[in-house]
Amino acid sequence: MSTQVAFFEKWRDLMRSWGFTVHEAAGWRTRDAEPATFYRPGLMYLEHHDASTRLSGNWGALAYILNNRLANIVTARNGEITLCAAGVEWHAGVGSRASLGDIPKNGANPRSFGNEVCNDGISEPYSAALTRSIIAGEKAWTIVSGQKDVMRVLGHKEWADPEGRKSDPRADMDRRRADVQAFGNVVAVPPPVPSPGSPLKFPVGGAILAAYNRLGGVQRYGQPLGPEADAARGGRWQEFQRGAIYWHPNVDKGTAHAVEGDIRVHWWGLDAEWGPSGYPTTDERGDTGDGIGRFNHFENGWSIYWHPATGAHEVHGLIRDKWASLGWERSKLGYPTTGEVVQVDGSILQIFQRGGSITFSDKDGITVKLPA
Repeated sequence: MSTQVAFFEKWRDLMRSWGFTVHEAAGWRTRDAEPATFYRPGLMYLEHHDASTRLSGNWGALAYILNNRLANIVTARNGEITLCAAGVEWHAGVGSRASLGDIPKNGANPRSFGNEVCNDGISEPYSAALTRSIIAGEKAWTIVSGQKDVMRVLGHKEWADPEGRKSDPRADMDRRRADVQAFGNVVAVPPPVPSPGSPLKFPVGGAILAAYNRLGGVQRYGQPLGPEADAARGGRWQEFQRGAIYWHPNVDKGTAHAVEGDIRVHWWGLDAEWGPSGYPTTDERGDTGDGIGRFNHFENGWSIYWHPATGAHEVHGLIRDKWASLGWERSKLGYPTTGEVVQVDGSILQIFQRGGSITFSDKDGITVKLPA
């Protein structure tokens, strides 16, 4: 067994110290595709995408990657990470890099750290949270490995032979390495607030511009991080430093709405506008009973509520209808603390902040358990 547990524990702890979520897959410390081969994860970092569709969910091809020993870590669409293996994984394959003399041709698997990023590799944009997580992970690798040469952070397409055989990741790797080089331990610090007259770095127009201006423009949402892009079912979206604005011509009479913060991260975990919730029908709102919590409503009868004591959770369907009839978060139940949980008997349970719950079953319909 040649696993390098200490290396990956240092990397994990550094990422967590920066505020990133790192999960640990069962058996990661002993998972090793080539136990007889000495493993050196500090020679090269290789970034991939897993080619999963957004319909596959936040974690894309994670189960397949674990079963087939294809990466050391998987980075989900919302930027969370699962630590998969501390040993050799079969991710690099056939390839070479003339500038890396200590890694022989076709010999990168036992000499590299592999990250499979959940992305379709075709047109799916990377969220800001995902991009930050990738860059931070690559920076953490340079620190733990002691590598000062960011040219050892490569995309699979840069390693694979012959040239053009692989396209992953879609990211501009020169830009990626520059971001890694510039990255500091201040990832959790928000970007500075631009002045009202700051010129926009990318065009913003139409309904998205109307929403951007309505919500405070550059001082509220910061600079656009790229141009408008296609979204599900003919919609459009655009990402900004402090959130994203989504628009669809048939949703809320063509009004665009913003999703941000932990609510947006949770929504991305539900496949964003491609998922069952659909597009937002409100901006993030704070008119809650305690003035602390936040929420967005979505087109298919879904809502996501957030509170610092509970985190973000979705509510939908008959359970949402019942909770709304009781007064939403102002009711005796308070905020949701879970999503819907299927029970052994097939009923669906959702638990709320003050100890109560709402349950749906085919036999009994909706039942409410109020806190004592």
